[in-house]
Amino acid sequence: MRAITATLLALALAGVGCDSDRRAISRDDLPDVPAEATVSVELGDDGFDVEELQLTTADLVEFRVVGDENHGVRTDDYTIDTGPLFPGESTDVIFDKPGRYVVIDTADDTATIDVAVDEAVSP
Repeated sequence: MRAITATLLALALAGVGCDSDRRAISRDDLPDVPAEATVSVELGDDGFDVEELQLTTADLVEFRVVGDENHGVRTDDYTIDTGPLFPGESTDVIFDKPGRYVVIDTADDTATIDVAVDEAVSP
């Protein structure tokens, strides 16, 4: 299970126009990130198991490949791009900026999820 403990991919900046604006963030950089995923999404050979997600900036989303082929997860603006994930692998993603996003299966760009992210409310 690559990346589940190694790296969290995060939206680092609001306006992303080039590669220098993207960065990988380790769990040490985000101490308030949950230890376990709060939302799980399966990605099979026929696409995602959900069409939309309502999240907060405190949610940790696990994307798990359940199909027989390689898949990947990216946003339409490429601020998140997991690279290829193999069958059985998963990765965790946190959307740390409120907004609306389109998440795309890199193996099939017609398979998408609409994601709405609100600011997390402090207790």
